[in-house]
Amino acid sequence: MYKRLIVFGCWLLASHFYLTAQTAWAEIDSLTYGQYMRSEWDSVLLATQQSLAQGVDFYYLRLRAGKAAYEQKKYRLASQHFSKAHQWNKHDEFVLYWYYWSLLLSGRLDEAHTLASGFSEDFLARNQLTPPKRVKSVFATYQWSTNHAYKKQMEESIQTEGSYINYRSIPKTQQYTAVGLEHTLGRQVHVMHNLSQLNIERSQQFESEYPRLDRTQGATTRQYTYYLQARFPLKNAWMVSTSYARLWGQTSNHWVTFQTNPTPIVTEYNDAIRDSYYSVGLSKDFSLLQIRLSTSLGSIREYAQFQLNPSIRLYPFANNKLVSKSEWALHWDESENGVKQVFHQSIASNLGPAWLSADVSLGPIRNYSFYDSDAVYNMPEEIRKMMGLSISTSLFNYKMFLTTRYQWTEKTGESFHYTNPTDYSTQPFSFTEAHFLIRLLWNL
Repeated sequence: MYKRLIVFGCWLLASHFYLTAQTAWAEIDSLTYGQYMRSEWDSVLLATQQSLAQGVDFYYLRLRAGKAAYEQKKYRLASQHFSKAHQWNKHDEFVLYWYYWSLLLSGRLDEAHTLASGFSEDFLARNQLTPPKRVKSVFATYQWSTNHAYKKQMEESIQTEGSYINYRSIPKTQQYTAVGLEHTLGRQVHVMHNLSQLNIERSQQFESEYPRLDRTQGATTRQYTYYLQARFPLKNAWMVSTSYARLWGQTSNHWVTFQTNPTPIVTEYNDAIRDSYYSVGLSKDFSLLQIRLSTSLGSIREYAQFQLNPSIRLYPFANNKLVSKSEWALHWDESENGVKQVFHQSIASNLGPAWLSADVSLGPIRNYSFYDSDAVYNMPEEIRKMMGLSISTSLFNYKMFLTTRYQWTEKTGESFHYTNPTDYSTQPFSFTEAHFLIRLLWNL
């Protein structure tokens, strides 16, 4: 008898919660249906938020909330609701259509492309959607850089008292060219290739009081980089990416020695470039932010490198109209002591047909990887500060994007002062460089 009473009590309790949940579901369903039919989008979103807080969640609630958020241009919030509805029903064409467009307008292009790859030809035709292609885009980039202080530095004397010989290398100009393409492997893997060439012109200064020497030699760097990145969209707005950069080429340099006369002898030699960087990243998208963590391993001039980069993107309007990104980097370099810290901050805004973005980087940047190894800085100078301004414009109904960029960097180099052929001291010198970039991207 006692056991029967316990079972009966449990049944009554379960029935109470079930009926309460059913009543709440019915009330919210009726409420949000009316608000949805009257296009009261704010009310739909408020009722959805309250319903989810009470633990009441169902298919039509997410469908209505997704459309309400989309109508308010909160595309990231819309994609979050449509994603949940899509998990419950993967064949509802209403959800498929609006989920696709919310991903696209949120800037989550890989996920949109993956979703569209599962659309039938009939669905694409009826909704006037472009079938996704294997090759997504091709692009070309050119950048020219110059040292503002080059002329002044070449006129300066680097002679120090009691020195045997004094030497420094001063960057003059740089030219960077790159071509690349994006394509897919199956539905889930998105791949980007980039092949680039970097040419750097330098002047090497040699000075000594006795034997008397004041000589300048030109030096060049020819560097090539192949970059490969793969991105894997996962469920629930997770994304995994991995990338690899391989750098090769050579740098020509000169050195001066003296005969007993004494007559200076200039010897030219070439240093081979054989550097690499590998990165892995994991990110998660929410309606108002994206969190990401990436790690990088590299080898620069045979010295091991390690980076840890946590970052956060903020979308205050739940769309792409305004985006702020903060990124921190912890960088360990085998050739130096301690861990270096670098901070990156950027902000971008959509101004109708154009994007305007600004960014700043602060910290000791040398032997360093930017943008998941898409750009590897392996030059001997150290960047202390970097600021940039970019404008990107869409052309031909979003078939082409033109980006122009101005960047200013503050760098520090070293001059070497030898008291004999083997012993020396160093002294820093600073200069600024200006970088002008143009990039064209074609969507296929």
